[in-house]
Amino acid sequence: MSSFELLVFAILSICIAVAPVFCGEYQAGTDAVVLAGRFGKTKLITAKIAASFLFGLLAFTLHVVVACGLPLMAFGADGWNLPVQIANTTIPYPFTFLQAALVSIGVIYLIFLVLDAFSMRAILYAMLTVIMIPFAKRGFQEHQVAG
Repeated sequence: MSSFELLVFAILSICIAVAPVFCGEYQAGTDAVVLAGRFGKTKLITAKIAASFLFGLLAFTLHVVVACGLPLMAFGADGWNLPVQIANTTIPYPFTFLQAALVSIGVIYLIFLVLDAFSMRAILYAMLTVIMIPFAKRGFQEHQVAG
């Protein structure tokens, strides 16, 4: 549990790998051909997002298995039913080491999914559009015509 923060590097590397998922067509100049197809704007985008999340989940799960598997192989699983207060007496939660590890893994998976979603352009831009529309409306309403 003390090394779960190192999984942040795995999250960042996966997000960097997933970020250009929508850039390839624009860089190669094939975006007009791909997006003009029958399923270019619907199923292609959905498939790219699904593939990115699947790749990210599989890669991150591999990192989590290695991060949890190495200490289990080295120290064994005998102590996972012990209270987590053995490691630090100021921990107020009545968890065992196994429960604390599972909660930590759940939280880091949520962090991974959020950062993975933010790194793909379509989701980020859709969210920014929804957030910025009220500001654009207010700015247009306050606009004064020179006269």
